[in-house]
Amino acid sequence: MSAVSRCCLACGYLNIALEDKYQEVIVCPKCNGASVDTFKLGKYKQHIKQNKECEHKYRLMDSKTTTMGNRSIHILGSFYCEKCLDTQFRGKILKED
Repeated sequence: MSAVSRCCLACGYLNIALEDKYQEVIVCPKCNGASVDTFKLGKYKQHIKQNKECEHKYRLMDSKTTTMGNRSIHILGSFYCEKCLDTQFRGKILKED
């Protein structure tokens, strides 16, 4: 028998149980959600933080073009990353000769 500490992914319920046969995921006794081995969950979170920096793939969300009186054009754009939903705002001024 071994003691296994578990955390429910749905409700956050923590429990320690003695088990004969190890299972990584079981049904939570409180809410019927997925109760996961906390050691495995911690290793998974650590792996994600170390190895999964987002390779941003930005898409245009909104743009605005303004013409100034001194023959310059001001372009503003807002972009979002498809993967992590990071938002960026960019602007550029184009001057006509």
